[in-house]
Amino acid sequence: MHIKSLALVAAAVLTAGAAQAADLNKPAKVAVDYVKVCDAYGAGFFYIPGSDTCLKISGSVWLQVESGSTNTNGGFYSSAPRPAPAASFADWVRANVNLDARTNTEYGLLHSVIDFTVRYQDGGGSNANTTTIELDHALVQLGCLTAGRGDTFYEFSVTNINDWNFGESSASYEVNELAYTFSFGNGVTATLSLEDPTTAGYNDNTAGVGSSYVRQFNPAGGTFQYGGLNAPDIVGNVAVTQAWGSAQLSAVAHQDYASTVAAGSKWGYGIQAGVKVNLPMLAAGDFIGIMGAYSVGDLGAIDTNYSLYHNGDIGYDATYSALTGIKQAKAYSITAGFSHFFTPKLEIDTGIAVAGVNNYSQVVANAGYGKDTYTQWEGSVDLRWKPVTGFEVLPYVEYRNVNLTSATKVNYGIGNQYTLNYGLRLTRSY
Repeated sequence: MHIKSLALVAAAVLTAGAAQAADLNKPAKVAVDYVKVCDAYGAGFFYIPGSDTCLKISGSVWLQVESGSTNTNGGFYSSAPRPAPAASFADWVRANVNLDARTNTEYGLLHSVIDFTVRYQDGGGSNANTTTIELDHALVQLGCLTAGRGDTFYEFSVTNINDWNFGESSASYEVNELAYTFSFGNGVTATLSLEDPTTAGYNDNTAGVGSSYVRQFNPAGGTFQYGGLNAPDIVGNVAVTQAWGSAQLSAVAHQDYASTVAAGSKWGYGIQAGVKVNLPMLAAGDFIGIMGAYSVGDLGAIDTNYSLYHNGDIGYDATYSALTGIKQAKAYSITAGFSHFFTPKLEIDTGIAVAGVNNYSQVVANAGYGKDTYTQWEGSVDLRWKPVTGFEVLPYVEYRNVNLTSATKVNYGIGNQYTLNYGLRLTRSY
């Protein structure tokens, strides 16, 4: 009996040993490389497996519907009856994806951003039933250097208004740029940037509106042409951000270049100053802001959100005729905003802007320029309700009024303009 037991034990030991010997010939199991949280740059970042780079994936999906009315007073500039306002309805669906990658290096933070939007629009007009892909940001930053497509360094916002509709120089726009930022500590910085104005959202080289293109009149043929880009915009700013709020002084040098060598070019400029003051004594997040801008030969310097009135020939940086040379538009804008949080989930945003344009874009009888002058004001208010984290309901209303001088009305056969828009945006952010 004992001999049989000993034999069984010996057999078990030999079997286990043989199994272990067989395992020695098998490759070792690879350890699972789990995704790890990266808390160095805030919530939402994680380490890309196998690297020391932190990545954040975010985005949004939203639906916006808008209705309203516009009275262009087309063809009526005297005491003749005005046409009835034209009603409109439109809707947009947008999907946005943002990738934010950051890595600490011996030369400072290596930071890159890819941000794009897919938009589908319906509701009539030239953009009806169209799908567009917009590259909002494609940036790389290393330390103080910025290169790629991003917000212009001329921009400074003083409102939280729905930037789809509002603002003389109140909302950001994106350009291709190369910039260097100097940091002096205590929230004070200065930036020098080279920017391509033809890549900005407000640019339209087929109409010459708000772009770097000079509208050139050919007296012999009675046609119009446009110059191209001959030099980038040179942008500089000095900014401060501290507990009390923020402020910025910006300037841009902008070349108006005609399409022929004989026309030559002229340099224009824009200057902008703004301040935003926090109001924590009212509620957390409250602020008030004001900003002013002035430009010569660069409507984009006061109209960063494409909200200036444009009609046909009105709205060019400059116009060229061999008889009188290059004439540059002069313009100004003043923008103010206020935001208040009734609760952390309910916010109201208000804004008002006034602008004036003195343009020379109308050639009269092939002999010179007519003076096209108008003033414009607009007011807007929106309400932001966030019932749950990541979901926002935003109703808004905006009114815009354009007053043209008598000579401008005669030149174009139009009267004063007004637009009333109201709409609703639903946004899911993640």
